[in-house]
Amino acid sequence: MDYLIISVIVSLILCVFISFRCVIKAQKSSACSKPSTEYTSIHNMIEAIPSAVILTDKLGCIQHTNNAAVTLLGYNKEILRTMTVEHLIPPGIRKHHVGLRKKYEEDKSPPRYMSENARVVALTSSGIELPIEISLGKIRSSGTEYTMAVLVDITQRLVHEESIRKLAYSDPLTGLPNRLFVTEKAKQLYLNSTNKNQPFAVFLIDVDHFKNVNDTYGHATGDYVLKRVAVLLGQVLLGREGFAARLSGDEFVIVFHDCNPDHIIQLANDLYKTFETPIPINDQDFYINITTGIGVSPEGGASLSRVLHMADTALYEAKKDGRNRYKIHTPDMTEKMLEKSSTEEALRYFINTGDFEIKYQPIIDTASNTVSTAEALFRGNEKFPSLSLVGLFTLAEELGLMSYFGEVISKKVVDDIKPLIHKHPDFVIAINVSFSELDQDSYVKTIHTITNEAGIPPDNIMLELTESVLVTNFIASSFKMKTLQRIGFKQAIDDFGMGYSSMSYLNRLPVDKIKIDKEFIDFIEDDKTYEIVKGITTIAHGLGLQVCAEGVETESQLERVIQLDIDQVQGFVYSPAITMADLMDMIDD
Repeated sequence: MDYLIISVIVSLILCVFISFRCVIKAQKSSACSKPSTEYTSIHNMIEAIPSAVILTDKLGCIQHTNNAAVTLLGYNKEILRTMTVEHLIPPGIRKHHVGLRKKYEEDKSPPRYMSENARVVALTSSGIELPIEISLGKIRSSGTEYTMAVLVDITQRLVHEESIRKLAYSDPLTGLPNRLFVTEKAKQLYLNSTNKNQPFAVFLIDVDHFKNVNDTYGHATGDYVLKRVAVLLGQVLLGREGFAARLSGDEFVIVFHDCNPDHIIQLANDLYKTFETPIPINDQDFYINITTGIGVSPEGGASLSRVLHMADTALYEAKKDGRNRYKIHTPDMTEKMLEKSSTEEALRYFINTGDFEIKYQPIIDTASNTVSTAEALFRGNEKFPSLSLVGLFTLAEELGLMSYFGEVISKKVVDDIKPLIHKHPDFVIAINVSFSELDQDSYVKTIHTITNEAGIPPDNIMLELTESVLVTNFIASSFKMKTLQRIGFKQAIDDFGMGYSSMSYLNRLPVDKIKIDKEFIDFIEDDKTYEIVKGITTIAHGLGLQVCAEGVETESQLERVIQLDIDQVQGFVYSPAITMADLMDMIDD
């Protein structure tokens, strides 16, 4: 809503400037023009603006304000007219502001209606430092030049942005930083290890047999175990430089800064000693066992992704040796490479042959309780029964093959859905799009050609993009998304809330829907998580977007989702991914 209000205000201000210039022009052409009448006119127009407005001369002396400025700043108009604009700036930054104001006043370019918005801090009469957004414009009246400043209080917007930032960088269950936070830290770790010769260590930690905890004691107990792991990791860090994070599921990481490689074994022993004390579950002592892979940045430095890879390889070795132990990465650990080689073989087979299966998970409209959308999901084939789908797509990105793989998948999908669209012309199929696909210059043409050749109208396709697609290259991505919208494709933001969830992106992009990540739905019965999902839903609806809840698995989760007026539901509570034939039967039923 902030953006809508600001747009209305800016439009009104433009009208004031245009009207004011017209007043000046008309009065200059009249032999009876009076400056006082002109000045009264601009005063009246300024008073009509709902935002705070301040009119200053070249020296920064305040000449006029409106009632909204009085309300915002706490001074009456008479006092404000005795002040310079610097009096409204906190003392610590006044000198800097004077320089900026003089630079602006000395600008000899033609007068502008309004400048770009900037964020500054204003000092109120009660001494409160107030965050505001300011727009400046130059105007002339009877040969005198004035600066017109429009001020908007952005306190609440900053609160919302901070909430979204915390949502983006922290794990809602444990309160630890999440994977995105770790990624953000990568650059500094690399610079410290290379330029300052400060090696760092990565401890990649898995909770042993965590699935058995959920299956035996229930998910609530599983959540309790994960929270306890987070607390124990915090204890290990006491007195040491570094951070712990939850990467996903039962996978955690500790990164030790400026870590002497000779101390690694002591750190590992301290870690396992911390986990020796049991926790009570159902009046029984329960021991949390962990398996850890350790990577240490080599002499000369290394990227975080490289050291994480080393730790992951070591973790694989530790699991293979029986779990509940740690392994430090050594150069001779080659098993990970063998697995990678097998995955690459499968990837190239799928791209070259198109021999794989697509299944479709129904998406239910909560208002009508009908299926109007389904998400196409890659499911491999029997030739590679132990293939990790996550590993497959990760490797495709790593090898630069994702655009080819995505094209093959899209062709398979549109061929599959021909009978469905013929029978149900309003049905929509969602196709996942990765960053590397959208990043290709030819992507828009490629997907349009695929649908055209199959005879599928673009408005039967919804392209699902993750938040990373938007953050990585926003300008290029937004241009392509707008082109896709003009063609007729629908677009959604997938896994919303687990990356850089910027509402400003939603406001500036042609998005039709957001899909709230399963991680939030898993914990929606928790009141805090419920309120987070409620906030996301309210803002999305305010922007005219549909909201879909992903990964709804239980009736209690479904009940909470319906309470929030979420538009669509996807998950096992209704149906797993099914074949096209089963999907058509489900729709007909």
